[in-house]
Amino acid sequence: MTRLRTLINNHNNRLKLIAIICGYNLWLVYSNSLTTTVTLPLPLFVYNIPDQKQITFPDSINVTLRGTYQDLRSLDDQIGFHIDAATLPEGKNSLSVAKTSLVLPRTLSVLHCNPSFIEVSVINQSFDTSSFAKAA
Repeated sequence: MTRLRTLINNHNNRLKLIAIICGYNLWLVYSNSLTTTVTLPLPLFVYNIPDQKQITFPDSINVTLRGTYQDLRSLDDQIGFHIDAATLPEGKNSLSVAKTSLVLPRTLSVLHCNPSFIEVSVINQSFDTSSFAKAA
């Protein structure tokens, strides 16, 4: 017990312990503050599609994100651009890919989207049953 007490009270060991703790804290702060830039293909999610409509749109948009490595690695599969089909008129629609329409953690930022405009086509597929009645 006295030997343990002398090791703890030894001035050199105390300095070594303080140096290890300070070094670990500096490494922790430095590694969390490093930012990384990555380009990912993010999908488009279209919801509220009426039954009689067909919608064509690109599969994904390349997005350049900046953030910490830990935050970029923790992105889930639901990150993407969301489009409400109920608000789209029939025909070809050119939509701006807004950086704000991408829901991300606060620690991540969007640097660039490619393409910056996408084309979404809405086609009405309802059948006119009156033409079948005339043929009969």
